Amino acid sequence: MEAMREKEARSVQKLLHTLYITEPDTVLRRDGEALVAVHANGREDHIPLHLLDRIVCFSGASISPAVIDACVKHDVGFSALSQSGRFCFRLNGPTTGNVLLRKKQYTLPCENRLYLAKRMLHGKLEGQATVLGRFRRNHPSELLRATEEAIRTIAEQLPMAVTNEGLRGLEGQAARLYFDAFGRMILTEDKAFRFEGRNRRPPRDRCNAMLSFGYTLLAEICVQAVESVGLDPQVGFLHSERPGKPALALDLMEELRAQVADRHALRMINLRMVSSEMFETGREDGVFLDARGRKCFLREWNRMWRQEVMVPELGQRVARGLLPYLQAARLARYLRGDESMYDLIRWE
Repeated sequence: MEAMREKEARSVQKLLHTLYITEPDTVLRRDGEALVAVHANGREDHIPLHLLDRIVCFSGASISPAVIDACVKHDVGFSALSQSGRFCFRLNGPTTGNVLLRKKQYTLPCENRLYLAKRMLHGKLEGQATVLGRFRRNHPSELLRATEEAIRTIAEQLPMAVTNEGLRGLEGQAARLYFDAFGRMILTEDKAFRFEGRNRRPPRDRCNAMLSFGYTLLAEICVQAVESVGLDPQVGFLHSERPGKPALALDLMEELRAQVADRHALRMINLRMVSSEMFETGREDGVFLDARGRKCFLREWNRMWRQEVMVPELGQRVARGLLPYLQAARLARYLRGDESMYDLIRWE
């Protein structure tokens, strides 16, 4: 078992590099075994293909057919987002991995599916409670303490749920508590970042715009993670299935949502890395990061993913960006029957 985990930790070290194309006038073309990003001012950036794991492109950029062909041949994931950060489409190469693993994913007995849904939701609630608890270390708050305890109490009720509908009810209770208290973790006095509750599709304020943008990016990473171990991202256990919805990737994302995306948004706001002028109003009067805001967000996002964290189970430090891949590998081991339990990912 220890040898397996050491091998797992080593095997994902190469899965970290992402190229973000954010400028609408950028032209991306291929030059041999490299990609060339040509900017509006004529500047060129050369990026060797072997250094890339995926490309995330915002609408407005021009991508040559040769780039798409190179991505497919070199197994580089390609995702397209709108300027507001809304998912548009992704391109994948040939399906890889063990077909027997995917068959087990599709035919998993109902009791095992419910078990996985409970574990994934437990990870989400534990993440919310952890975010509240860590913030309280430096900023004591009775409201945050009570909210953390209430969410942990809800998490203790998960084993008694007998349906996914019951789980979603508990998830909703925890979400209301968490986001009712979320605004207390925003330290800036700038009223532009006042948080009065979670809203989306489209987000109505700056804080929700940052949360939604982070969730979109995290979901795309989780799609890549589950595909990297040969699983089908469309077939999940906690989230319901519908055409075009990466249910399994969203399942995996729940364990990381609060401690990655939420903390990232809070950090940028509280450290004044983002200003109220870095947003714009878009479709349906929604609020979104503008071009400058996206650049700022992505710069810190990439920096955050490269930071190393301690994973006690592995006994070593790994880049935070590898956590989704480690957890996807853990899920695959459970589905294959290599492990009898699905453990949550924990890091320090």
